[in-house]
Amino acid sequence: MMKTVYCFLFLLISCFSDAQIDTTTTVGRMPERIPEYPGGEGAMVQFIKEHIVYPAAMRDIGVEGRVVIGFVVNDDGSLSDFTVQRSICRDLDSEAMRVARLLPSFHPAMLMDKPIKFNYLLPFKFKLTPGADSSHRSSAKVSSVADTLNSKIFTVVEQMPSYPGGEQAMQHFISKNLKYPDYEAMHRISGRVIIGFVVNEDGHISDIKVRNSVSKGLDEEACRVINLFPAFKPGKQQGRPVKVSYVLPILFKLSDSAPDQTAGYIVPDKEARMPGGDEAMMRFIADKVVYPDRAWADKIQGKVIVGFRVDAKGHLSDFAIKSGVRDDINAEALRVAKLLPDFKPAIYKGQAVPTQYSLPIVFRLNRDRGVAIMMR
Repeated sequence: MMKTVYCFLFLLISCFSDAQIDTTTTVGRMPERIPEYPGGEGAMVQFIKEHIVYPAAMRDIGVEGRVVIGFVVNDDGSLSDFTVQRSICRDLDSEAMRVARLLPSFHPAMLMDKPIKFNYLLPFKFKLTPGADSSHRSSAKVSSVADTLNSKIFTVVEQMPSYPGGEQAMQHFISKNLKYPDYEAMHRISGRVIIGFVVNEDGHISDIKVRNSVSKGLDEEACRVINLFPAFKPGKQQGRPVKVSYVLPILFKLSDSAPDQTAGYIVPDKEARMPGGDEAMMRFIADKVVYPDRAWADKIQGKVIVGFRVDAKGHLSDFAIKSGVRDDINAEALRVAKLLPDFKPAIYKGQAVPTQYSLPIVFRLNRDRGVAIMMR
């Protein structure tokens, strides 16, 4: 059974008055355009402010909290299948549902230039304001969207951050600056170090951390070179620069022809890839993955990084969990990775070469038990 691949983008907007509203969009299969309220998020916030009414009975007894309403934005933009995804009490649930049902049609999500259906989550945060009249509608100003977006570190955004000049320029920079540590060269230590860092709103990087370690010397050298990076073109969400986490694998490999010398950092001209590319792999994994029942019941979610070797003929082997969540989720990610077909091998100087591949799979709690594949 085909499941929806879910990637998660977050839009947070706050309105401070009798009712405090913020919105979160849950998007499937990484569309080119996410569903959008006509006029944008500012217009939607204004619409909700004009229609929301804090139930007097709940205000009188001091009930606050967040109700999450889920609905489907259909391929024609119409809204349907309204449900309460997170409940506070009957009165607040009903008010949030009433206002959600008043929303006009959206601009639908677009994938490969075609409109598609998507699940949408709209949280309503009810917060009491001292001295406010319980009967009036919200009329306070909307807080800065940028303030909220900038406070969050995203993993997937509408426009991902990019190295100036693109992937080839980044590979050239690493190849030029990376030095094989003497100890690791002498002891023939090689492997792939995975570095994680944050690309900030101004494009500068911070929070450099080793996600997958090989040895102390290789880890430190990888971090040293990452520290030399110039500013990136920042990632954007809702048209605004935001903080985005970035994962970069760096391969250290020794020359076979000169055991006492290092070949430096080998960057394939073409990375190994599944036939059909990233989209085909996303669909394959979506079709095969099953969210473990126990993890679902325990509300466990997170990112698993599965590593494996792609040899010069494209065969996959040496599967291992590089970064996990817990045993049942790790096992499911590993099981599905082992079902992948042969890849097109990496190419270096016109020759097929073996390489290591890291596949991050994000398990997120949602109605369809979806997963997201974070492409490198």
